[in-house]
Amino acid sequence: MKLLVFSSATLALLLGVGLFSPRGARAELAPVKTYTTADGLPRDQANQIKRDSHGFLWFCTNDGLSRFDGYSFTNYTTDDGLPHRVVNDLLETRSGAIWVATGNGLARFNPKGRRNHADSIGATAAPMFVSRKSVDAMSDIVWMTNPKKDNLSDLTQRMRRFAGDTLVGRNIEPRFSAPETEFDIKLNADLRREVFLIFKEAINNAARHAGCAVVEVALLIDEGAIRLKVSDNGCGLDPSRVNEGQGLVSMGLRAERLDGKLSVTSQPGAGTTVTLNAPLSRR
Repeated sequence: MKLLVFSSATLALLLGVGLFSPRGARAELAPVKTYTTADGLPRDQANQIKRDSHGFLWFCTNDGLSRFDGYSFTNYTTDDGLPHRVVNDLLETRSGAIWVATGNGLARFNPKGRRNHADSIGATAAPMFVSRKSVDAMSDIVWMTNPKKDNLSDLTQRMRRFAGDTLVGRNIEPRFSAPETEFDIKLNADLRREVFLIFKEAINNAARHAGCAVVEVALLIDEGAIRLKVSDNGCGLDPSRVNEGQGLVSMGLRAERLDGKLSVTSQPGAGTTVTLNAPLSRR
């Protein structure tokens, strides 16, 4: 399949010279340029064609994203930071930011990034496209290493936000209980990090695999220990495989680093409960 492209500027030029005339005027054959992979397109078929505020044309294809400047095509792939090779759509915001919808989530175009970032050994520059997953991971690192965020209330606030962001969009109701702010205490960096990452894994498992309608989270401080329970009312797990896969092994290892204990209880059709008990200070 070949792709025929007209930009708004080209159409305006054709109208200006009279090749495209108003109704009643003599019609003449307009010049048409055909562009294919031989001209630099990553694919002859495009899912979407979008024009940005700078006049560039963007082609969303099943083999990446292509930008046309009127002379040549610049192609972007997963090597440049796209989370998936299939690009479905593109949107430019009022501020000029360009967001790309792929087969594996959204990515934001970074014009100052390094081309073929994945192939640049030891490169420190950012990739051309920054995925939501990358942004979230960097945000977590900044939070975990910030000594000003070492209170229980800071951990609770971030957990609430993550649960809401992850579950509500999937039509899953989050129910969260935690100590009141007047009972706030300091948490060391290791404890804060590992508890949050265990919590994230449990929430992601429920969102992606449980098929549940409700996830209940209970966080409390009791007898010198922090206790976390994440329960869902979903499909449950096979008891023989309850400690396998879906991040459960890594969750157990994180609990061991805290001198804590992680337990997972589940039955088919009866949901899953993940429970963490860890001392506030290590021996």
